[in-house]
Amino acid sequence: MAKKTVVEWVDDIDGTAASETVTFTIDGSRYEIDLSEKNAAKLRKTLSSWIDASRRSSNRRARAAQPKTDSSESTKARKWAIDNGLDVGPRGRLRSEVIDAYRTRTTDKK
Repeated sequence: MAKKTVVEWVDDIDGTAASETVTFTIDGSRYEIDLSEKNAAKLRKTLSSWIDASRRSSNRRARAAQPKTDSSESTKARKWAIDNGLDVGPRGRLRSEVIDAYRTRTTDKK
């Protein structure tokens, strides 16, 4: 026997059939709301004066600062990684996972 599942998108304001999902952000919180064509237009019209007076901002987030590793720590971490069978090259930057593992394992022994 066949089974058929039907998904209906419903307007979050009035319960009618939704035609789109509108995404917006305010005070750093991102929201989504499913709206009919009529309610989406109403939302955009309501916000238009605020949008017209505003400026776009970048949606890129700053990367968290990585703890610095000095060259002697990198050398020790590389040797430790090789001795413990981790896949690291003879030169170049070590992956943060390798540095983290080295720091975790070696500080536990001190």
